[in-house]
Amino acid sequence: MKPTTREASKFEIELGSGEILDRLEKGLIHKGWNRLLHNGPELLLRYKVKSTFGPCGEIIHIQISEINPTQSLVEIRSKPHLLNNIFKRGNDKRNINKVKAVFNIMI
Repeated sequence: MKPTTREASKFEIELGSGEILDRLEKGLIHKGWNRLLHNGPELLLRYKVKSTFGPCGEIIHIQISEINPTQSLVEIRSKPHLLNNIFKRGNDKRNINKVKAVFNIMI
């Protein structure tokens, strides 16, 4: 008898900028943070979280156009305030109220 495989459930939600900043901070501070990728206008924050079902992989896609393309991944990783500044209101910065978060929950 073959073992049954359960696919990961996938769902999308919209988070407010405050919520996403909270997740970014946790992701950057806690050990579970793996990496932050910069691919064009999209940032991908990938880190593992714990749940009652066991380990979960959480992926958050953030559409951002405000980061200067000349800024390297190292700069963004070593200066988390660059991420915080994106969400702050300002004359030259666009306020992002909602971002799309995609969660892949491995059960």
